[in-house]
Amino acid sequence: MIKFASEGDRKENDEVQEGRKSKEQLIQQVDLYNIEKLKTQRAFEELEKEKQQLLAKLGVLENKVYMIQTNLQERSQESYEEIELHGKLLKKIEAKDSQLTPEKQKRRDVVCWL
Repeated sequence: MIKFASEGDRKENDEVQEGRKSKEQLIQQVDLYNIEKLKTQRAFEELEKEKQQLLAKLGVLENKVYMIQTNLQERSQESYEEIELHGKLLKKIEAKDSQLTPEKQKRRDVVCWL
């Protein structure tokens, strides 16, 4: 005997089908979420790796800047000392020249008398 599905059976069957579709859609959404999560995690890891590389590079550059600043300070100090020594030497030369000027004048006078 063939049994025809009753209205209640059809309704139940439709609900089961809708439940399966909803379940499949939820599974697809979860899969897409997991894929996006993995992509985001990989991107984050790449950015962290790049950050570490940039921080290392920054450390090297900061060290170079420190070395250059130290070198510049040393050279500035040396230049200052050289300028001071040059000034002292110039004063000594001027003092010696002022001492020799009367002697030079005396010699000129002697040469003129001869």
